[in-house]
Amino acid sequence: MNLKNTIQKLLNNEELNALEKAELENFDFSRISGDAVDSLQHECDTLRRELDQLRHERRMKELCRELHCTDPDYLEFCARRSNVDTGDDEAMRKFAAELAQSSPGCFTAHIVPGSSAGSVPVSLPGAAGRETHPCDRIGSIAASISDAPDAL
Repeated sequence: MNLKNTIQKLLNNEELNALEKAELENFDFSRISGDAVDSLQHECDTLRRELDQLRHERRMKELCRELHCTDPDYLEFCARRSNVDTGDDEAMRKFAAELAQSSPGCFTAHIVPGSSAGSVPVSLPGAAGRETHPCDRIGSIAASISDAPDAL
């Protein structure tokens, strides 16, 4: 058996068979240097910090998507500067609402399409009853040209 696999089983709380138990009992752990253990512990700590950082970044991006914020880094920077706990979603929501009032540039605008354009006519005036679709630009341009008065 491989000692690495046996240790992995122990870490996963799996049951060891008799051969694996015997291997652990007969292994001379003094052969492992303290530097190797310290190096593995340091690597494990580094990976754990990186994982925590990635989880935090993902949570901030999801929160920004929910709050319609365009810059998660700026939101986090402002929250930390204002001593807001970035791990508390409710505190971040409240802070983001306040930030949206004071700094609306980093938030998307809530605009209903066509809300300020009014109604679009179905047919062009002077088009002699021809129906054109508002999105048919080429058709409306062609109709405008054909209905234009002749130049003198």
